[in-house]
Amino acid sequence: MKNGLKVASLLSIWLLFTISCRKHNNPPAADCISEAFITPASLDTALPQSQLNAIDNLFQLNNLSTANLQFFWIDSNRYQPSGYTDTVSQVEVLAYRWYNNLPVFEWNDNLTFYNDILQPISIIYKGPAPAADTTFHRSLESLRQIYQQNFMKVILAGGPANAPIRHPSPDYIDSCLLAKPGYIGANLFDTTLPYFSSLVKAWRVTPLNGTFPMVYISDSTGAAWPVGVFTP
Repeated sequence: MKNGLKVASLLSIWLLFTISCRKHNNPPAADCISEAFITPASLDTALPQSQLNAIDNLFQLNNLSTANLQFFWIDSNRYQPSGYTDTVSQVEVLAYRWYNNLPVFEWNDNLTFYNDILQPISIIYKGPAPAADTTFHRSLESLRQIYQQNFMKVILAGGPANAPIRHPSPDYIDSCLLAKPGYIGANLFDTTLPYFSSLVKAWRVTPLNGTFPMVYISDSTGAAWPVGVFTP
């Protein structure tokens, strides 16, 4: 029995060594893509309870629902807006939006209150909620192929005014990838639609150990939206 265990151990080591060699000698990450584990949104994970209580009070005063929101920032100050003769108590609240325990990519609700009253300048998603069906149909292999065809379209811009627009290095084609399911504005794939007037199922695909270059992919059509990155 001991000899059998020793043989099994040596065999396991040999297999691990063989797999490592294959990964090293073959084109890197030729089929390396995995799906991200999604943690459901929770109102009690982003801010301390005292701040959540303040937000709840503001929402109740304005008949607003906290459903599908994960608050991550609140700030208050005294401010005299245009058209006001005196300063007001301004509170700004930011929240991620989630549906069916899936994130809405590229969107934050931004609510502004003057003296506890919600202001028209607030940015709130007002389109329909996505259907309850959370089945995604596009295969990971398909997502990898679409990513490889589109990641070099990502625009990297910023710095001096005359700095040229750059694109990612072709080396990212060998990266292991992470695909995260969620929702995104349908207008990003159909520019005839109003901005974030409706949501579609989509994947956010990035290198496994970073967020650049990032490509969003429609689950239903496979259309890609390479994300532009702007640096100061």
